[in-house]
Amino acid sequence: MYFDLSAMLMAYLTYEAYLNFLGTRVTPSDWENEREFFRKAPYKGTEGKLKRMGLRGLVWVIFREFR
Repeated sequence: MYFDLSAMLMAYLTYEAYLNFLGTRVTPSDWENEREFFRKAPYKGTEGKLKRMGLRGLVWVIFREFR
């Protein structure tokens, strides 16, 4: 159980880091002030980052395929 928890945490942190990497290339002006920009609606959190880059639907399609 503990190994699963640590693996899920590392997967999420890697995913978040990759979104930040992509974000600096897709919309660099938004990522200059990342903490402030993604703190409030409509682009709050990880979901907001996906929405801002226009990848929201694409990611869920990929996850659906791996189930």
